[in-house]
Amino acid sequence: MAKLKEEQDMQQMRAIDEAIAQLHIAKNNYVLTIDAQIAQLTEERNAARTSYAIYSLTSEDKAAIAVSLKGQGWTQQNIADYLGMTQPTISQWLQAKDGGGRSSE
Repeated sequence: MAKLKEEQDMQQMRAIDEAIAQLHIAKNNYVLTIDAQIAQLTEERNAARTSYAIYSLTSEDKAAIAVSLKGQGWTQQNIADYLGMTQPTISQWLQAKDGGGRSSE
C-alpha cells in the first residue's frame, strides 16, 4: 500500500513538474511576444519622431539635407521619400546647390 502511494506521489510530482515547465515555456513565449511588440512600437515612435522633425524643418534645411544625402549616394527618389517631398523638388534643390548645373540621378 505504501509503495502504491509513493508511486502515485511520484507521478503527481512529475505531472506538476511538467506543468511548471510548460508554464515557464508559455511565459517565455509571452515575454518574447511582448518584447517584439515593444520593439515594433519603439521603432514606430522613432519613425514618427523623425517624420515630425523633418516636417518641422525649413525648406532651406531640407535642401541642405538633400545635398548631404545625395553626397552619401542616395537617389533623388529616396531623398524625396525621406524628406516627404517630390523627386522634381529634390532635383531642383540639387541643381540650385550645384550652381544651376544638371543634377544626374
